[in-house]
Amino acid sequence: MPILDFVYLGGPVSAPGYDYHSSVGSLGYYAHVELHVPAPFPAFSLGRYGRVPGQATLAPFFHVAGARNGIGRCATFDGGIGSGCVLPNDFMPAFGAGYLTPFDLVRIDVAKGVGRNGRWTFAIDVTRDFWSIL
Repeated sequence: MPILDFVYLGGPVSAPGYDYHSSVGSLGYYAHVELHVPAPFPAFSLGRYGRVPGQATLAPFFHVAGARNGIGRCATFDGGIGSGCVLPNDFMPAFGAGYLTPFDLVRIDVAKGVGRNGRWTFAIDVTRDFWSIL
């Protein structure tokens, strides 16, 4: 199977708490469960346009991802496996928390991968409505 046909997982969306494209395989999976809890936010006035509410959302989460039937991590473009790589059937669990500002304009995530090669990651995302001006 050519290396371009594999599924690449890792990074802030598909596997928070792990390096970008840290798991490679022909099959991939991930699941994300989070709980939304009200959290404080500094309220302020926008003049004649209204007021920003004094409430944001805290979202603690659990995330799991992995790849199977593949070449594992540290894949080379000739289809071989580099030295010191982890073999297929990765299981990459992570815990973290997100903070969503009012109107869900900005989301800030912090996650810790608790499996092999897990690490702390930090991500900031802006709502899609503003992607065109970024």
